[in-house]
Amino acid sequence: MIGNDIPSLVRNAKELQHYNIAAVDLNLGCPAPIVYKKCAGGGLLRDVPRIEGILGALREAISIKFTVKTRLGFDDTETIDALVPLFAKHGVDLVTIHGRTVLQMYREGVRYDLIGQATSSLPCPVLANGNISSHVDAAEVTQQTGVRGLMLGRGAIRNPWMFDQIRQHVHGQPVFQPTPADRLRYVEELYECVTLPNTRELDMVNRIKNTSFFACKLGRCRGLPQRHAPLHHACHVMEVCQRAFEA
Repeated sequence: MIGNDIPSLVRNAKELQHYNIAAVDLNLGCPAPIVYKKCAGGGLLRDVPRIEGILGALREAISIKFTVKTRLGFDDTETIDALVPLFAKHGVDLVTIHGRTVLQMYREGVRYDLIGQATSSLPCPVLANGNISSHVDAAEVTQQTGVRGLMLGRGAIRNPWMFDQIRQHVHGQPVFQPTPADRLRYVEELYECVTLPNTRELDMVNRIKNTSFFACKLGRCRGLPQRHAPLHHACHVMEVCQRAFEA
């Protein structure tokens, strides 16, 4: 759930529990300006007292698992130090921590050390999030932080095989490496999946282009055009990706 009005959050939490769900999750991490400017998502990290009020009200209203996703803070990394005792006080069942601030968005500098400090202080399981894009990253972050698991976001869009790759690595099995054909097929399927009716082809190409280039990185290819190269048709995107994957 996302928002800042306690009665509304409580009402929605109660309604959600009528369905067969595993948990109710409170979002304290969304960095989108349209969200945080309304004091929701990551915007709430500027108002710790309000967060405590929300946590208390939701814990009272939620009889199933109650989880929280947060960033380290809005514009500083000290806020997490104030949040950890509140998560423990109000019996949060699981906390996911993204190791950046809200204003940091997705820039470099993920603070896995601070995720590790929070993990050692919380009585509940913690998941690490932020800039994990391979099974190697997953193993390193898990070891560094001591977390119980990982939340994967943009990295899974770039590399949809990562879930299996992480499991294979953990179990000492050979790690699957996608072929150029696998990568191209993924980009084609992704394009079809996100294509909406009555949408201009150019708009869809612009939407998919960055993701396609992310996927191209999996091949560690050379000679790939810059992200903003002029590609106007889906066939052009696929041709560029095919050349890059086979390079």
